[in-house]
Amino acid sequence: MPSRRIFLKNAADGSGVNPELPHGRSLNALEFGCLQYFKRCPKLIPNLVIYTVRFVSTFAVVFYHDPMFALLALIGMPVSMLMSKTLLHRMKGNNERSAAMSAKMSETLIRGILQYPDNQGI
Repeated sequence: MPSRRIFLKNAADGSGVNPELPHGRSLNALEFGCLQYFKRCPKLIPNLVIYTVRFVSTFAVVFYHDPMFALLALIGMPVSMLMSKTLLHRMKGNNERSAAMSAKMSETLIRGILQYPDNQGI
């Protein structure tokens, strides 16, 4: 299946050729997507380097002070990452049910107050 071509329109002449590209060639969808991604995320590579260095240095400090704890934490990290998505979905569902129950209880309380306006207990 031939790759889909995206022709970048030149606003001046509408020729479908991008003057910024060598020989005015067109971009395929993958090249175009990569260009758009890196235009939006110019800090991706520096952030990746920074967070990798931070992780390695923190792990080295923990490993220096307590190697067993560092190894157990490293082994448990994939389990935590896999479980976090499941637990977040469960917590979201519980929060929604709790909010619905709270709204229902508030509605019942307001209806009770409106039904008996002489109620001085509240």
